[in-house]
Amino acid sequence: MSQSALPYPWSWWTLNLPDNVQSIAPMTNWGQITQVSYQGNPAIEKRVTEQVASFGKQLGIISEAVLTIARRLDGVEHEPEIQRLIELARQVDKVKAESRQEVEARMLEEMSFVAELDEGEAEMLVSRLAKVINEVRRKKKRVAVKP
Repeated sequence: MSQSALPYPWSWWTLNLPDNVQSIAPMTNWGQITQVSYQGNPAIEKRVTEQVASFGKQLGIISEAVLTIARRLDGVEHEPEIQRLIELARQVDKVKAESRQEVEARMLEEMSFVAELDEGEAEMLVSRLAKVINEVRRKKKRVAVKP
């Protein structure tokens, strides 16, 4: 990778770290934005998706609940609708796994680039990433403890 493609030290800012936020509305070359039509109050929906859970998170929880119930009921798991939901969940999991692998590959490539330019800077970034990971662990523990 050439140095001009990823100017140091700014290249590591492009990583998808936990604080980065990305809109789910895809942009095209024509500047079109996908809009979501809300059945209820758009202001409430916006707050829910920002403060509670994204649409994807909400759908994931609902899917997990439906599949858990279906597995406990005799024969229901083999119904076509449940099979479609199982397949949908598999596809979502596959996309998530691929996305994680892509992020990991980009991060390793970026870190390699930074390390080649300045090993000390790379070590500082590793330390900062370790702090991010530890903070995520602390947050998860706090959430797990809440009733």
